[in-house]
Amino acid sequence: MSHLKAVDGAHTVVLDGELDYETSPEFVAVVDGVPVSGGVVELDLSGVPFCDSAGLAALVHAYRRVSGGGGELRVIGIDPRLLRMLEMTGLAHLFTPRGGG
Repeated sequence: MSHLKAVDGAHTVVLDGELDYETSPEFVAVVDGVPVSGGVVELDLSGVPFCDSAGLAALVHAYRRVSGGGGELRVIGIDPRLLRMLEMTGLAHLFTPRGGG
């Protein structure tokens, strides 16, 4: 469901499938394996059609892990339904570019 790829020194975590109670532990394990140290970590959510509260918690974990390590989390491919959920929960500002999504 989640996997990490490194391209030109940048790390991208690609999610494919639902991010929920069953799959979020795998995502967290992948995120915890990403070397941060001030670099950019890209999170590709284009393959995520559904996210529940456990998935939201996992996304917040990713944000805290990367930003806590001095890195920058960049999110691409947010499905409009997931973006709406992030907006409704007050978390959109963590996962969208400043000035909009």
